[in-house]
Amino acid sequence: MIKKLFLLVLLAVSSINLNAQSIGMIGSFAQSGWATDIVMNTTDNDNYTLSAFTFLANCELKFRQDADWAVNWGAGTFPSGVGTQGGANIPVPAGTYDIAFNKTSGAYSFTAVVLNLPVVGFHGGFNQFTDRVDMVTADGVAYVKTDYYFNAAGVKFLNDANPPVMWGADAFPSGTATVGGPTIPLTPGYYNVDLNYTTGAYNFVEVPVAIIGDAIIDFSTDIPMTSTDGGVTFTIDNVDLIGGKKFKFRTNFSWSTNWGCDTFPGGTAVQSGNDILVDVSGTYNITFNRLTLAYTAVLTSSAYPLVEALGTFTADGVNAATLNGDEYKIDDYYFSEATGLKFALTEDNTTFWGNTAFPLGTASLGGGEIPVPVGNFNILFNKATLAYDFAVTPVSITGDGALGWGQDLYLTSADNGINFTGTNIALIDGQIKFRSNSSYTKAWGGATFPSGTASSAPNAANIAVTAGTYNVTFNRVTGDFNFQDITASVNQFGKDAVNVYPNPTNTVWNFASKNNTIETVTIADISGKTIYNKNVNALDFAVNAASFSNGIYFATVKSGQNTATYKLVKN
Repeated sequence: MIKKLFLLVLLAVSSINLNAQSIGMIGSFAQSGWATDIVMNTTDNDNYTLSAFTFLANCELKFRQDADWAVNWGAGTFPSGVGTQGGANIPVPAGTYDIAFNKTSGAYSFTAVVLNLPVVGFHGGFNQFTDRVDMVTADGVAYVKTDYYFNAAGVKFLNDANPPVMWGADAFPSGTATVGGPTIPLTPGYYNVDLNYTTGAYNFVEVPVAIIGDAIIDFSTDIPMTSTDGGVTFTIDNVDLIGGKKFKFRTNFSWSTNWGCDTFPGGTAVQSGNDILVDVSGTYNITFNRLTLAYTAVLTSSAYPLVEALGTFTADGVNAATLNGDEYKIDDYYFSEATGLKFALTEDNTTFWGNTAFPLGTASLGGGEIPVPVGNFNILFNKATLAYDFAVTPVSITGDGALGWGQDLYLTSADNGINFTGTNIALIDGQIKFRSNSSYTKAWGGATFPSGTASSAPNAANIAVTAGTYNVTFNRVTGDFNFQDITASVNQFGKDAVNVYPNPTNTVWNFASKNNTIETVTIADISGKTIYNKNVNALDFAVNAASFSNGIYFATVKSGQNTATYKLVKN
């Protein structure tokens, strides 16, 4: 008997351990960047905590399960909020916090902790030697302040005593500060600052800026730029960029502060902006000013001829990207007014190709202007055959409220890619975004359901949706959208009213109702086409899935005036 009890206890403990899931924080605060999780503590596998955790610099982070991106939570609010699956990064200021996270609700909080350590900071010419800018410490000895902009000369360290004790020295960028020492002769610029409170040793290190991306190597390898003015203007010469690939600027080899831009080969970058798409492979000299955020990429040589689209829609021409010197493309381009267009060699003022056919045709040397209407297009041009094609840029819905993140449910457009519609779109409870060209480079979110104005800002939150079948409208220029619930006159019962199993399956789906008789089961594919419909009139029913192609389906279960929608997976 004792042996049996022992085995039962052992099995129970093993079951708990098998079901336990680790939750961790991951973000730009770690030395390894977005590569290592800080595992949180839990006693119930639902509430997770970390005590007195110190972030030495401003950063962004997310919570995720089992060190895997399949399940992750984020939101754009601090010090508290409700994380959502695939949500925006959480912006966390430098400091020490008690951190709490609830796996079921996604609720999180960061509560500042007073460590009872000496408060040390600096002031200087940048603020007329007035208020103290506090540094961050985890031990009361090593103090840091990352990526701080000093716009005027001179600095001193000081504590929070009354009156404050000040330290200074006559050396820059490194030295040993002493009590009552002179003003440190700092020159203006962006610096990472560190101070040893015990020894007085200090360093002002110019904040590095690098380019990173698959247009160069990959999105984990930084190529440092150089600066001669204190980290304001950065340059890098003779760097090879790959057409059709992307890059960004970032500081301190971290994604905490990074910039992108929607235009190339120059423009004004924005914090956490879209990746910069390189249109032409070649060797470039790149300049970036982190005060104005202006950047330029000057092409010095290219392996292939440069082709551009010309017309009244642009003063300078739009460069086309190529990987082989024959096939050129311009993706996701918006024409705000009707225009005539020709293709041309960028470095030759005499070679122009055109035609009077739209949306496709074969251009000829000296041909007429291609009549392009208002719209959003992906443009292809073959320099060898002179064939061209203007295809409407597709817009789709993606997310776990639809087919899953990275899976696309495409909408249709009758006005060249401005307004999009979808009919009989089946959604489940979850989150979605609209996106262009099946890519997150251009995506819209950050609005309320069922209607609103979506934002294309890089960190716009996902749109939380409610299960149902909808007719959808979306305007990609204004961001306005609407989900019209075509089952609004029908009562919805909870998803747990009917159990569907196994799901995914390669054989059969079983539908089991707890209380209500299942009257009908209708299954549609991802296009909304009904492929199965059955009168059931029973509490339990099985659908043979063997003849279904692998993929995602939506089942609508009807009981009286009640309906529910379920996502099914055949594998």
